[in-house]
Amino acid sequence: MLSSTFECLYGTFVKIVHEKLYDSLIATPVSAEDAVAGDIAWAAFRGLVSGKYLGELEVDIDGSEVNLAGSRMLPVDKKVHKDPSLLNTLNFLKAGIVADPRFGPVYSQHVAMADRDMEKKWREGDAYRDTALGNLVADALKDGVKANGFPADIVLEANGYLAYKIHKGNVVGNDIMRAVPYGYDPESGLGFKMDCVLLAGAQLLAGLEYSVSYVEYTTDLCMEVSGFSFHYDSTKPPTTDPTQLSRLDPASVLINGLPVSLEKVYWIAMSEQLHNFLVSMGITPFDAKKTGLLEYNLVRDYMHKLNHVDYRAEGRVIDTGIK
Repeated sequence: MLSSTFECLYGTFVKIVHEKLYDSLIATPVSAEDAVAGDIAWAAFRGLVSGKYLGELEVDIDGSEVNLAGSRMLPVDKKVHKDPSLLNTLNFLKAGIVADPRFGPVYSQHVAMADRDMEKKWREGDAYRDTALGNLVADALKDGVKANGFPADIVLEANGYLAYKIHKGNVVGNDIMRAVPYGYDPESGLGFKMDCVLLAGAQLLAGLEYSVSYVEYTTDLCMEVSGFSFHYDSTKPPTTDPTQLSRLDPASVLINGLPVSLEKVYWIAMSEQLHNFLVSMGITPFDAKKTGLLEYNLVRDYMHKLNHVDYRAEGRVIDTGIK
């Protein structure tokens, strides 16, 4: 998840602003659409490979000179055993995390009980394009943002910002850390903070159309939602005109059960990273509020409040192109 996310966000920014790579590409017979599709496919491949293999390098050191002697890729599977020589180091690091007041007993303290595995992936062949983990996280963010006095008609979260499923059984803080981003905020040691942004219905539809334009290549841009539902058709061609809709069915877009209005403005809670991404696309909010609320804390507190957590895909987002 981190490999593909940073490749698409920060990597793309560097290529556009500093390296001017895309300027060179589109000066060739390669189209802009092909360049974008190629980059997304590469990012998805990087995310896949980084989760399935470990790299091993063998080097020769001769004084101050270091030369590569060989390399190999090791598949991450049940054949990979614990290395006893590393256990003391790992246990020392875990003890340091627990002793840090920012984290505490994240490996042992009960948070909630998960009644089922809550996946971040779609079910194969299913038209439902929401996920159990995505629905849990989106509902938790909406509940926490509103409980702290901030406006939130709906919540949007990118699937690419979710890392790993929550397993059935006892849930501790470390399980939630593996599910949502952490480590990005140096002060807390935790992850993304929430913003509330004010968007017109037309801007929301444009953002949704973009999010479903690359579903053949990656799920990272797909939205997990709360207080919100919509349909799209992946068999239709993606639009190349940001002012037009192709795959998204605008009549299906409901906000808290009511049809979206193009002229009306809505408060949308999202991570500060997703907010920044929207602005980079040219979707500028009419207003924005920084909440200072951390995703990890909101999900943890929501799960603790529920105690028994039972989430599944329920059709908040549906691909009507899948029969």
